[in-house]
Amino acid sequence: MADYLLRRQGGALVKAHVVRPQELDSSQRASWLALTASNPLYRNPFYSPHFALAVAEARNDAMVAVLEDNGATVGFFPFHRLRGGVAKPIGGPISDYHGPILDAHIALYPQELLRLCGLASYDFNHLPVAMEAFSADAYDHTLSRHIDLSKGFDAYAEERPKIWKKTIREMARRTRKAEREIGAVEFTYHDPSNKSYETHVAHKNEMFNRLKVQSILNVGWVQTTLDIIRHTQLPEFAGVMTTVRADGRLMGAHFGIRSQTDWHWWFPSYDQELSKYGPGIMLLHGAATRAEELGIKWIDFGRGDSEYKITFSNGATPLCEGSIERNVTRPGMLRMAQKATLRALRPIPLGRMESYPRRAFGRLISGMRLPSSSA
Repeated sequence: MADYLLRRQGGALVKAHVVRPQELDSSQRASWLALTASNPLYRNPFYSPHFALAVAEARNDAMVAVLEDNGATVGFFPFHRLRGGVAKPIGGPISDYHGPILDAHIALYPQELLRLCGLASYDFNHLPVAMEAFSADAYDHTLSRHIDLSKGFDAYAEERPKIWKKTIREMARRTRKAEREIGAVEFTYHDPSNKSYETHVAHKNEMFNRLKVQSILNVGWVQTTLDIIRHTQLPEFAGVMTTVRADGRLMGAHFGIRSQTDWHWWFPSYDQELSKYGPGIMLLHGAATRAEELGIKWIDFGRGDSEYKITFSNGATPLCEGSIERNVTRPGMLRMAQKATLRALRPIPLGRMESYPRRAFGRLISGMRLPSSSA
């Protein structure tokens, strides 16, 4: 365990120490949960200590900086420590929200946080713009669309545009067709069976193969992390395996995570042979209609502009991609050069595809990929 003194804005001193997530004691874990509950910025389950703990069971490079002010815990900064002092968000490519979890009264200098954690840089691509100290120098911005169900499903449905209502009518027609041609259609909020999960993974891998994309679900540490999460069932954090079946046959499934109030839409899949029935829309509609009774007020789709996200969402969280760095280090200098190049590219008109070459260049230096093994 390493101990440091961290200067915060205003000149006060905050004590910080870096440990493995498993080394946090029960009071520290409780403090972490209390911080996420006290600020809507951290409502997403990726900010839960349970997510960090699951990743840490699968990877030895998972760390967390614990911040204390006069003996009181005031923040946590989870990350992966890689070679050269490079840090990546906890969970790397499978994390859809990241950044430090801080008491609202603590405002940190990001570069000082890096120095005191023994880090040269920290890369991010799903960091909320609201974390202004970290997002100020970001080089790209995106949106994480969501369904806000805080007023209940009926109020949400009443406010939806015609395109959503047309989609729901089409879903109802396809559901009736599936029932005629296959059998009764059944939505299940959480199906814990191994068989359902294995079938879901097989369907998801088929989708990756069709897209000629390497499956993240075949990466060893990811498999371990997801397996831990799906067996975690706590009031404040749980893996959720949602299914829709026709006469017992798995048409579509989704594996995600939830906090007490937020459900993150993470890994959806469907049986390609049954795609004409629209099982993905059935899953989303079933989730939205059941959310209120489950205490869920928010379904977050993660960033991206897929048609279903646009159709179902009634709001979005601004996210950004970039890095913070210490310019006296080699990783820091590389990232500063990267930002300068990306700023130079920004005024160049590249049409509809303009974001892709810029993001591709950014990933050359500061992508989210982690080494396959951290041993």
